[in-house]
Amino acid sequence: MAGIETLQCYIDGHFTDSATYFDNIDPVTGIKVADIAEADSEQINNAVASARQALKGEWGKMTVAQRSAILHKV
Repeated sequence: MAGIETLQCYIDGHFTDSATYFDNIDPVTGIKVADIAEADSEQINNAVASARQALKGEWGKMTVAQRSAILHKV
């Protein structure tokens, strides 16, 4: 189907492929709108390690409100 977006995992500042994807279905129309990467255990472990490392840097020095504002922009 044309227009189907493929969303990869975003880990440590990089998009990474996955061996498994699942359908993202619009609950109103029932139409598939995207293929979403399903992270495996190694990718999850890498994401957690990256998040922990980020808390030691600039991200961890920000207030919750500052981090929240950045995430809302995304």
